[in-house]
This record gives sequence, structure tokens and C-alpha cells, in this order.
Amino acid sequence: NVFYESKDFESYLPYAFTELEVILGKSLSIVVATLQGFLPIVMLFGIHVYFSGGNFLFTIPIALIGALVLSAIVYVLMFLLCFFLAKIPLFRKYQSVIANVLIFGISLGAIIGYQMILSKSVVNTFITGEMPIFLQPVLAFYNAILNPFDMSVYPMIGFVILVFVAILLLVKFIVLPNFYEAVSQTSSSNVKVERVKEMELDGNKLSTKFVIRYTLRQLMEGSVLTQTIIAAGILPYLLLLPTVLNFSSGPTAFSFMNFLNINTFLPFAMLVTFIAFFNTGGNNLLAVGISLERENYYYLKVLPFDMHQFLERKFWILFAIQSAIPVILMTVICTVLRLPIYMTLGIILSWGIISLGLSRWGYARDLKLFTPTWTNVIELLNRMRSGVKSVIFAVVLFGFLFGAIYLLIHLPEWNRTFVWIITIAYVVLILGLSIFATFYYKKKLHELVDSE
Repeated sequence: NVFYESKDFESYLPYAFTELEVILGKSLSIVVATLQGFLPIVMLFGIHVYFSGGNFLFTIPIALIGALVLSAIVYVLMFLLCFFLAKIPLFRKYQSVIANVLIFGISLGAIIGYQMILSKSVVNTFITGEMPIFLQPVLAFYNAILNPFDMSVYPMIGFVILVFVAILLLVKFIVLPNFYEAVSQTSSSNVKVERVKEMELDGNKLSTKFVIRYTLRQLMEGSVLTQTIIAAGILPYLLLLPTVLNFSSGPTAFSFMNFLNINTFLPFAMLVTFIAFFNTGGNNLLAVGISLERENYYYLKVLPFDMHQFLERKFWILFAIQSAIPVILMTVICTVLRLPIYMTLGIILSWGIISLGLSRWGYARDLKLFTPTWTNVIELLNRMRSGVKSVIFAVVLFGFLFGAIYLLIHLPEWNRTFVWIITIAYVVLILGLSIFATFYYKKKLHELVDSE
């Protein structure tokens, strides 16, 4: 975004700025923005220094060099890969989609990989008493901090520094001479113009096939695809991944149904509510579905077809797309946990009713806050969202999760009849509110259309 989507590079051309100066200036802004990720790395090496018991005159410089060199290698490699990506014609054509999918895929892979490595490392450390395996470059600096006079670790450190120098030479002789050209080619791509240009109507006939094709074309905005479909659909399940992996590796005779009874039904119902809120409680596709039209919305309003029908068809198309990933993941998890089919269908149905109510609310809210000019979907998701509202939403959201954990521990101690009463009351209340929201906000949407 900073190097290849930014629109301010042309303003630097009349001035005597070299490519290196521009890159260093842009890099500084990125480093400042990513300090929250960089500082823990420095702190990790600092902790190693503190507990090593070695001479600080040796350990502190080694720790600083390790933190800076390893972080710089990652940063410069990313910069180099971005340059080569920007030279690929297919990437320039679909840069927003490919970039966001890559970012999300790498982030998701890192999260899943970290959880799997952590679970294996904890078991390995507990059984063998040995520390988990580090990446060799990190291990070399770690061992140097523990024992600065151990000469066996310095060949690896020297190799890491040579790799860093080689990457810098690639940047100097390949990237810098072609940097402005790559930027101008990449930044010339404009998703918004392309979408408006390709939009066409089949006379006055509004067919479902056209609405589907037209809606799918709008989803080619990369941030829409990753933030409202993939991220919203996958993130809540990452919290459940370690538990699911543990159950899947259990004995074949063991069934998750052994845990599911009157004392645990309410916590699991709250967990389903948590997942539904995470999937569709604001940061979802339908919360920006109408604003995806941009200025096309005003054009569609004057065409001779029923706008109510168009928005209704678009709602169900977006709802189906938005629900695909959560339903698939929910089915997979239920299968791994060996739940019966009727239980799986009940969970999906309950999730669907809650999600439908939240989606209707987000769809009507989007029309009320309609924003035709936006550059990133994050702008749409943050409309009218103050810090206080965000905190309240987070408290409510994770209240379902932590409430479920609390009840899972303490419900067996409560009176069985009372547990029955609050369980039925909770299910009726949540599903009742969701059904009410579905019809109320559908009516609200049509009232907003008529009032325009």
C-alpha cells in the first residue's frame, strides 16, 4: 500500500529526490506503524540478555544486532517480493485482490502454524524437558547471547549477515533503477473505474442471473474479499482450533457427545451466538453491501425497475456468499467432533437465524449511512463507530465466550431445574430477537428506500 498504491509518488518527481531517499522515507513510516510487532522481538532478545547471566558488554550488542538484522531481513525480503509482484501483469490487473489474499493467507498460515507448533512444543517440553526447536538463525543469536565466546555459533551468524548484504545488493542493482517505473505501472490500475465501465444492464429486465454476475463483479475489490468474507468467516474458528485438534487426536471410542448434556447445552449455545456475532456482527459483507455500488447506486435508482426487488435479491446473494465459509467450517468441526447429523443441522440452523437478524441490521444500516466515495472497505466498517461503541461491542462479543467458559465450569453445581429454565429462556430470547430483527430491519430498509 505504501509503495505501490500510494498516489503521492508523482509529487516527488519534480524534486531532486533519489529513489533511495524516497524508499527510506517510506520505510520509516512503515517501521513506525509496525512498532507493535517489532518491539516484542527486541523485548524477547532483551529477556534472553537478562537471564543469560553473561557480560552485558557482549550480550547487549549481540541481542541488538540479532533483533535488527533478523527484522531487517524480513522487511527487505517483503519489499523485494513486492517489487517482483508489481512487475507481473496479472498482479497489476488484479492487484487489490491478489495482495489482500496473499496478506490474509500468510497471516492465517502464521496463526495456524504458531498454534500447532506451540501445542507440539508444550508437549515436547513437558515430556522430554528440552526446549522447542528454533529456526537456525534465531537459535544462533540465542546461543551467542547465552555464551558469547562459543565460536561454533558465529558461522551461522556470519551466513545470516551475508544473506542480508546479498538482499541489499539485489535492491540496489535491480529494484532502485526500476522503482519509479514499477510504481507508475502498478498505481495506474483503478478498480473503481474498471467496475463502473464494465457495468451494463440488459434493457429494463432485472434478471437474477444479471444481479448475481453484477454483485460478484463488485466483490473483486481485494479488501472486500479478505476483510468481510474470508476474515469474518474464519477468525472465530481459529480460537477453537487447538480444542478441535485435541479432540480429533483422542481415542476413536471417545465422542464429543459425552460432554454435551443439560449442564453444557447453554455454554455451547452461547458459543454458537459468539461465532454468529463474530461472523455477521458488523464486520461482514452485508454491512457494506449497498455501499459497494459507489455512485452506481444513484444510476440504478433512476432505472425503470423495482429498487426494492433489486436490493432484496442482492441481500440474499450476499448472505449466501457470506455464509458459505462459516457453514463449511462449522460442518467440518462438527464432523471432527463426531456430532450426529441432527445436532450439526441444529447448530447450523441456530447460527443461520442469528446471522440473518444481524445481517438484516447491517444491510439497513449500510443504506442509512450510504457512502459512495471510499477507497478501502475499512472506511465503511468504521462509519459511526466510536471508541466507546467498539469497546461495548467487544465486551458483549467476548462476554458470550467467557460466559460460556464460566458456565461450563459452574453449571454442574447449580440446580438442574434452574439450569433447564435459563437454558430454554436463553435460546428463546436469542432466536426470538433474531427473528424480530430480521423482519423489523427488512421493513426499515424498504422505508429508507421509499424516503429517498
